[in-house]
Amino acid sequence: MSERKCPTYEQYIGPFNAIEADEQQIVSNRRALLQRNGWTETCQTPGSYWMWQKAMSDGRVLLVNEATAMRIARHDAEQLVDPKEWGDE
Repeated sequence: MSERKCPTYEQYIGPFNAIEADEQQIVSNRRALLQRNGWTETCQTPGSYWMWQKAMSDGRVLLVNEATAMRIARHDAEQLVDPKEWGDE
């Protein structure tokens, strides 16, 4: 009868660590993208929640969660690009 080998700590925990590292990279990428598009992260909000803030050209100031800021930033980017120029259509 062969002995059953137990996985090492790294074999067992390594995949969890890799996923956590990937998730942190996604958070960093989102944060950098929003900042490049004029958003600032702030906790100076009711309840001290972390939210994203952006001053609009018409004087309004948006204060939204990250998912909404990403949707707005994507919409703004899509308005700047003509898909025909990129050969996408």
